[in-house]
Amino acid sequence: MVTVHSVIELEHLERALDESGEFVLRLVKASARAFADGDPVLAQVVAALEPDVWADQQRIAVAVARVRGDRSVSDAELRRAVTVDRVNQELQAIAEQAVTVGRLIARAPAGPRATIAELDELGLAVGASLNGALGAVSAGRDGAAMPLEVTELLIDEAVRDATAAVMARSIEPGRREWGLRAMVALRCLRRIGRHALRVAAQTGPLTEPRG
Repeated sequence: MVTVHSVIELEHLERALDESGEFVLRLVKASARAFADGDPVLAQVVAALEPDVWADQQRIAVAVARVRGDRSVSDAELRRAVTVDRVNQELQAIAEQAVTVGRLIARAPAGPRATIAELDELGLAVGASLNGALGAVSAGRDGAAMPLEVTELLIDEAVRDATAAVMARSIEPGRREWGLRAMVALRCLRRIGRHALRVAAQTGPLTEPRG
């Protein structure tokens, strides 16, 4: 029999995952904005948030371990806990990539003075992908999974455009180091998009009725 305690524990765990997802989404958007605008101050703020991200992920991991260790938890609830754990791990990986972007931009020499539109578009695409993935996870717990609106193909196209824009500006005098850092940051944003798709793929067990 499933105990009331275990059900409440899992509900708290899912709410904590929602809050963590919202925090990571804000982090991703801020890192993408710092990249597009070449804003070292905002980039430093993003990089400084790494301890907070780690603490959130650890709290969720500990709570998952408690639920998985409860022998009264049904198979359906156990699968939900495992899914929360997997999403939590993906969010951790996303946050790490966002923090890396922050560090790269915070330490980079001055880049182009104006916002690079292609980088802005990539940031919007990646942010929308993660937002859609988190929406799918949240909707899945209500029994109606929301399809991911931003596809991998769209992100790939945004990455190609952003790469071309960075390469074009990297050949300008004094921009070589900036260009190298920007290329690494592009790869980080692409990885965020891939992790977001993996988050969306975890919604299956969340649509099951509670056991």
